[in-house]
Amino acid sequence: MSALPSPPQPRALSGSERAAIVLLSLGPEQAGRLVELLSEEEIRQISKAMARLGEVDSTIAHKVVQDFAANTGSAGSIVGSQQSTERLLRATMAGRDDLVDTIMQDIRGGGGAAIWDKIAALDAKAFANFIVPEHPQTIAVVLSRVIPDFTAQVLGVFATELASNVMLRMLEIEKIDPEVIEDIERGLWQDLQPLMQTDGGDDRHAFMADLIGRVDSDTETRLLGAMEAESPDQAAQVRKHMFTFIDIAKMADSSVQTLLNDVDKARLAVAIKLSDETMQNVFLRNMSERQAKLLRDELQMLNNVRKSDAEAAQREIVLLAKALAAAGPLQLRPPEDEVPAAESGATPTGTPSGAEAAPAS
Repeated sequence: MSALPSPPQPRALSGSERAAIVLLSLGPEQAGRLVELLSEEEIRQISKAMARLGEVDSTIAHKVVQDFAANTGSAGSIVGSQQSTERLLRATMAGRDDLVDTIMQDIRGGGGAAIWDKIAALDAKAFANFIVPEHPQTIAVVLSRVIPDFTAQVLGVFATELASNVMLRMLEIEKIDPEVIEDIERGLWQDLQPLMQTDGGDDRHAFMADLIGRVDSDTETRLLGAMEAESPDQAAQVRKHMFTFIDIAKMADSSVQTLLNDVDKARLAVAIKLSDETMQNVFLRNMSERQAKLLRDELQMLNNVRKSDAEAAQREIVLLAKALAAAGPLQLRPPEDEVPAAESGATPTGTPSGAEAAPAS
């Protein structure tokens, strides 16, 4: 058995440690009344403090309880440990065994709450592909412990039969042996390390792509060129995450139409004024006859549009497309089995006359 930690000095006590001392000084009945007034997060914080408290000298306990209630009754020296923490929680939280179990699992380590937070931060599709070989019962246990939004996304990736099987098993889950949970957590910690590292890298490359997508085309070319000279692999990963104005031509017509519902038509005219006819037709063919006529008239009236103005308008439209994609109404890239109408004939280049369209992300 490991030695108890040194008693904390009075001025080193945190609020959670002071609350832990008070609860340990009280009997189960009085402590229970206090616990009922606490939130779940407060209970977690105080329980963790209690478990690592160690032996607290009676003079320190006396002073802390005096501060809380003017006197300590008969409180002597107390000991905060995992065992005393669990005893107090069991005595004061009757009927809430599941919560006590999860708090104690978090205190004991072996993954604990941290692993579930890390899983929820992963890409849902990547995690679904990772866990799909597991037994449906194991998948159900895991998904029952992560946040609902993430669980829903993972279930959406599964084949219908597997998703249905897992959901039915989740409905039947009752109390799970803490040792089983600890085994699952330890396995997840070990097996998910590569996926966690890859996911973080993707996030950084996507962030860099977004930054580069907000500059003009000349600056974008210069920055990506410099990065490519230093690290071709990193530059390639950044390019993979970029979405440019000309990439709108690769979107499904239904997504282009969704974008047109929200885009400012005057800014659209500026954005495509320097583009070739093929790129202009990406938007024109997805409008009603009346809207297309108005846009053509607007294009005719526009004179002397500068490259910088066209690129600024293009970036605005791409940022709008990305915002709509994040909210769900459109997809930036069509499903693999859906080819945009623009690709059935000549592939639109979207290259403005005398200038490249500005990439944005």
